[in-house]
Amino acid sequence: MTRPDKSPLRLVLSQTHMLVLSGFAAVAAVTPRVAVFGGSGFIGSRVCQTLVDAGCDVVSLSRTGEAPAWASEERWCGRVEWRQSDLLSDRHPPLGHIDGAVSCVGNMRPSPRWESGSFFGLHWDYEAMVRENGLATDRSAAAARRAGASRFVYLSASSAHQFAYGGALMGYVDGKEAGEEAVRQRFGDAAACAVGPSLVLGGGRYAGLQQAYRALVDVPLVRAQTRLFKALKSGVSTGWVPQDAVGEVALTPPSEVGEVARAVCACLLGTVGEARLAAFREEQRAEYETRGILADKERARALDFCFIDGSDQIRRVARECGTPSLLAAAVAGGGLAAAGGEVVAAEAE
Repeated sequence: MTRPDKSPLRLVLSQTHMLVLSGFAAVAAVTPRVAVFGGSGFIGSRVCQTLVDAGCDVVSLSRTGEAPAWASEERWCGRVEWRQSDLLSDRHPPLGHIDGAVSCVGNMRPSPRWESGSFFGLHWDYEAMVRENGLATDRSAAAARRAGASRFVYLSASSAHQFAYGGALMGYVDGKEAGEEAVRQRFGDAAACAVGPSLVLGGGRYAGLQQAYRALVDVPLVRAQTRLFKALKSGVSTGWVPQDAVGEVALTPPSEVGEVARAVCACLLGTVGEARLAAFREEQRAEYETRGILADKERARALDFCFIDGSDQIRRVARECGTPSLLAAAVAGGGLAAAGGEVVAAEAE
């Protein structure tokens, strides 16, 4: 006697079980793998943490190859692959296949060599800063492109910072600009993004200073004073010059490190809408015009790619586009992994 077919209930349960397994397999298949260059650093480690919390697989590359001391006991820290690599000597860092990348590599430290007649003996080595901000970024972007990354976010410096700090820090400014250009050339304007903070505090670093500084400068009176001064200076023959911008940078509220990390991740995971970016570009255009450099920026197509410029734009992106729930939803949706490119042949260095 033949056995009867499965009951309708058993069929439904079986199909439901298969759908659940398929759903888990689909989620596992699209989990993006992200490389964070400089992932052991002050900002880079927070980027790693934010990406892990959002559901990404993360590999950190740094000179130490170790987790920072503050995070060594954190649960998320064990979910990051900590690898050692020096981008200035290692052209092929150990990445494996990745879907996206972030570079938090940079150097603004003065040279350890004493220089008589300089400011308290301090000086900044132009060539070293160009290498460690520009060349290192170019190599990280090239390595990420070869490893299959579809999107690259670069931690740069605010345009006000770059405009104000020439002179002794010209190597830093030129290095950051070279880094931006390298990322754009490697990935194209549609897949390249820069986040440009000025002063970054938080995470236990100078917590009291951060609160006092923000309380001093992040008030309507100080901001109104800066806007008025810029308007008055823009109407005279000299215009708004770098020396004026030094004061503007000094009176700019610092960015909180967690907000910088969330803004970086929002750019990487594609949660910043085009309408918002267009509004940011108009703000940047107005600033460039005030500084008398709009024509130069337009020739360089500086407004053609995503640039989150300064503490105000960073804060808006972090709070409106970089919340944990939005970042996690972006990862679950598989956007970055689905857009991931194929591993490409090594490019000429």
